[in-house]
Amino acid sequence: MTTLAASTYCLLNFWRCREAHCMVSGAGWALLARFEFVEPALGRSLIDRVEGLAFLIVLAVAICFEGLWRARYGTNSVTGEARRATDPPT
Repeated sequence: MTTLAASTYCLLNFWRCREAHCMVSGAGWALLARFEFVEPALGRSLIDRVEGLAFLIVLAVAICFEGLWRARYGTNSVTGEARRATDPPT
């Protein structure tokens, strides 16, 4: 349930302010939440009981993605106004 809440928060935050990490973490945690809802019905873990680690991996990937996005475009926002870090400031 925590994963679903985190995913919902990130997806709503991405809709509101377009932060790069929310795009990755929201989608990644939504996928993980699907696993977490299906697994009890099946009576077994589909990812060998490492859901907590998978949550942290999604977080790490999202933070790295935002760092790369910011380095390339000079902003952490995913908008049409993003500029390359080498472009002159406007």
